[in-house]
Amino acid sequence: MIFVKFKSYYKNNFTASKRLNFMLTETELNYLEQQIPILAETATKQAFWQTLAAGNKVIIAENGKLIEVSPDGTRTILKEIAKPITVDQLNYKF
Repeated sequence: MIFVKFKSYYKNNFTASKRLNFMLTETELNYLEQQIPILAETATKQAFWQTLAAGNKVIIAENGKLIEVSPDGTRTILKEIAKPITVDQLNYKF
C-alpha cells in the first residue's frame, strides 16, 4: 500500500493523505529509487538558480573552499575547508 501526500492551496494550505490500493513490483520500486539522486541534483540546481534570480547570495563548497556567489556573478572566498572525500557507490542487493 502506498501513501501519497497531496498539498492543497485551499483552506489554510493543509496537507492530506490519500491511500492508493496497489503494490509496486520490485522492478518498479528499484526504478523509482534510482531516480532519487537525479531528482535531488535537479532540485539543488534549481534552488541555486532561483536563489540567485531572487537577488540573494549562495554559499557553495568548491575545491576545499567556501565561496559566496552573488547574483551579479562575483565570487568571494569565505573560508578554506577540508577537501571532499570521494566515496564509491555500492550496489547492495537484498
